Amino acid sequence: SVACVFMLIAVGCAIPLPFFDKPWPVLVSLFFVLVFGGALMPVMVGLMNTSVPEDLRTFGNSIGQFFFNCLGYMPAPFLYVVVEVWFRDNLDIQRGGMKLIMWWSIFGLVAMVIAKIAE
Repeated sequence: SVACVFMLIAVGCAIPLPFFDKPWPVLVSLFFVLVFGGALMPVMVGLMNTSVPEDLRTFGNSIGQFFFNCLGYMPAPFLYVVVEVWFRDNLDIQRGGMKLIMWWSIFGLVAMVIAKIAE
């Protein structure tokens, strides 16, 4: 489906992003992560909403948005800083916060593959 293709492109651009040193590869990769990740959100929210019984869709949408914010958008900057400070002196783990944030999308890809297989 289109959502799977968008997810593959977004994750495919997110995985190498922490390793780029020059600005242009970072900007291009981040652009594709944001465009295809953003295009994926309406599709995934629509799938989530249609899986809820019709009389509970407003409640389901509210709960979904609550968890998107509490488990996704809100902790991302905090976890980025925690990982960066924690591994600040370890030269083996550079850009750990960026790796955490970008590679977190792999969980979404795995969940989508599981859902597609179970379909």
